[in-house]
Amino acid sequence: MRLPIIYHDNVPYTFCDEDIITENSYRVYHLGIWSPGQFLYGGFNYYFPAMVAHIQDSLTGNHLGLREYIIFCRFLLAVVLSAFFVPLTVLAADNFFRNRRVSVLTGFVAALSPMALGLSRFAYPDHYFIFSSALVLWLCSLNQKRALLIASFVCGLSMGIKY
Repeated sequence: MRLPIIYHDNVPYTFCDEDIITENSYRVYHLGIWSPGQFLYGGFNYYFPAMVAHIQDSLTGNHLGLREYIIFCRFLLAVVLSAFFVPLTVLAADNFFRNRRVSVLTGFVAALSPMALGLSRFAYPDHYFIFSSALVLWLCSLNQKRALLIASFVCGLSMGIKY
C-alpha cells in the first residue's frame, strides 16, 4: 500500500519538511561526515538513513545521488519501518485479547489509521513514533519484567529521536 508513493513529489518538488531531514542527512552521507556542522534537532533522523545508506554503498558499490537518496529514505522510513506497525499491533492485540478476530480487526484499524496513512508518503521523524509505539505496545503485552524494561528504554529513545 505504501510502496508506490515513494516516487511521488521527487526532486526538486519535494515536501518542505522532508527537505529539512533528507537534505541534511544526504549531506552527512555524501560528504562521509558524522557531524552535520551545526546543531540539528533529532540527530537520529540524519544518522540512521545515512548509516544504512553507507551499508548499502559497501554492499553494492553504488553511491546514491540526492534523488535516489530521498527515495531510499522514503523506502527505509515510510515503507520498511512503518510496515512493522501493523504486525506488532496485531501481535499485541493477540497477547492482550487472545482472540484472533479481534487481533485481525485491530490490524485493519491500525493499517487504515490516520497516523499510519498520513505518514506514508514522505520521510519524516514521526515514522520512529509509529514503529516505537507499536514496539512498546507489543513489549508491554508480553507482561515480563525484562520486556517492560526494554519498552521503557524504547519509549525514552523514541522521545529523544525527534527533539
